[in-house]
Amino acid sequence: MTKASCFTVAIALALSASAVAQPKGDPKIDRITLKKGGVAEGTITKDSYSRVEIQISGGAPTGYTPSEIARSGPVVKIDFWDMPGPFRGALNDIEAGNWQEALGKITNAEDSVNLKEIKVIPRAFWFGAWVNYYRGVCLKELARPEHAIQSFKKLIDKQKDSRFVPDAYELILECYRDKGDSEGADAFLQEIEKAPKEIQPQLKKRAQKQKAEILLQQDKPKEALPLFEGLTNDADTDIKADAIMGVIKCKSKIDPEQLASYCKTVLTTAQDASLLLVASNALGDSAFGRKQYAEAKNFYIDSVVRYHPGRSSPLAKEHERALFHLARCYEELAAGAKDTNAKKTYEIMAGRTYRELSLEYASGRYRDESAAKAAKLDKAD
Repeated sequence: MTKASCFTVAIALALSASAVAQPKGDPKIDRITLKKGGVAEGTITKDSYSRVEIQISGGAPTGYTPSEIARSGPVVKIDFWDMPGPFRGALNDIEAGNWQEALGKITNAEDSVNLKEIKVIPRAFWFGAWVNYYRGVCLKELARPEHAIQSFKKLIDKQKDSRFVPDAYELILECYRDKGDSEGADAFLQEIEKAPKEIQPQLKKRAQKQKAEILLQQDKPKEALPLFEGLTNDADTDIKADAIMGVIKCKSKIDPEQLASYCKTVLTTAQDASLLLVASNALGDSAFGRKQYAEAKNFYIDSVVRYHPGRSSPLAKEHERALFHLARCYEELAAGAKDTNAKKTYEIMAGRTYRELSLEYASGRYRDESAAKAAKLDKAD
């Protein structure tokens, strides 16, 4: 293999990424999985908020030319060949939502590197940033926002060009929101002016979204609404989706008629399953609140069947909630049915839905209640 066959490509920024198990083969090959399905193999030389660089040997990934690789981002997965085993295990735990176990493995990985008990010391340009970022993520999920803030701030201070820096700023604001500390959030907003100039516009939009979320949390939907609305046409698809969801939340508190009109527009124009799920659930909630159970049932069925966001999605709880309320609709319809056969059919559907919920979300918030109701309805059958 000649030097001429090696080249460097820049791959678009990914705001969130996870590692996957190192496939069999050359143990010194890094791998980047692209959103469109390509896999770039070689040596990653840069992992920053501006770009990810990989020196590829032997040509581009199958189906891509070098120039196409640069346009096919963002990155969805990265695997460094020198990733310590405990850290790889931590990332698997994070994917499964096992936050405490992941936190312990991150500490073990850091200790093993510090004590030089592993044969290969991970490259400094990635390891420290990943430790600080994922430790912060775990601490946040474990309801330890103050400690999470410390980890994210350490990343911002010590790994200034890391790919995780934009996320760290936003997650710090989320931590202040979790604490109910609007003053702390306002103070941290000023820190954005110290961030690298090239990411400040993006950070300011994220800060606007978080400020709106804080106002919504404080039950100030009318103040939050214009902040969300200002982001609903943003070029960043993630910010746009979050803003539309924010508008739905605000309108659900302000004006049911506006909510219905807006959600119907979302259902006819959006393609993102998450947006469709939230809009459908909002319409279901509105109908359920008016005791229009047949209408609510149809919206929840769409949420459950057509708009499943995937178990790894942050909106999986919305899907779980849709299942629960669908079962409740069937119960209410059974209670109001005058026809014996219709009543029996609705009771059977309620039992099956509760059973499905208890199995699909075995560790979910509705699991025990759903299992009990399913058992009760089974006995009545």
